[in-house]
Amino acid sequence: MPRKRVLPQRRNELRMNKKFEKRQLKQRLLLPQRRQKPKRNRQIEKKKIAADAAEAAKNAAEKEAKATQEAAEAAAKAAKVEHEAALKKAEEAAAAAKKEAEAAEAKAAAVAPPDKKAPLKFKDALGRNFNFPWDRCCKWDDMEGLIHQAFAHIEKIGPHVLQNHYDLLGPDKDIIMPEYWEDSITPGMQITMMLWPIPEPPPEPEPLPGDFIPPPPLDGEVIDIDALLSGVSGVKKSKSKDKGMLRAPPDVLS
Repeated sequence: MPRKRVLPQRRNELRMNKKFEKRQLKQRLLLPQRRQKPKRNRQIEKKKIAADAAEAAKNAAEKEAKATQEAAEAAAKAAKVEHEAALKKAEEAAAAAKKEAEAAEAKAAAVAPPDKKAPLKFKDALGRNFNFPWDRCCKWDDMEGLIHQAFAHIEKIGPHVLQNHYDLLGPDKDIIMPEYWEDSITPGMQITMMLWPIPEPPPEPEPLPGDFIPPPPLDGEVIDIDALLSGVSGVKKSKSKDKGMLRAPPDVLS
């Protein structure tokens, strides 16, 4: 069949109707979305406002905390500076006071005479009492020298003392060792000397059988040393002064 011819005016109307239908369909499809959009926008705006408020509160809190920390640091720094200044001032005052005290002490020491210490009281092994000046016996070498001087001319005991065969006793009867002399004694202390036992002299050897024992010479007799050594009687009545002849001393003859 042949196609119907459509007039241009009618064609335009149909075209307009199709466009209108499409627009209506589009509006019906988009209408629910347009109704929900304002609601979503309000929720977004509320969230944005809440986030902005939270951010502003956070920034304000951080700013306040920072300001508080800076104030605390500044206060601590100022307190530290003040403490250091006070400490330095106290140290300077203490140093000045110490210097003044030392100067006063030196001045007083220069003016005042030195303190005289009490002498050491010493009783030797013979019962003699001595007062030794402190500055002359406070050291062991000096004390030992004084003891040796005190016994230098004493027979029998003197050599025993010079060999340091003795002990020194303190007030409590304890032996004071020479190594601890300076740490053990004090001014005015009583020191007692105690000797070690003196060894007995060795006995004289007895003559063996057969040994020649010359008789004691009589008054006026002369002893011939050469004759005695040769085993012959060397006692003669001659008063000559020949070589090898020796006159007996009077103490032997008596």
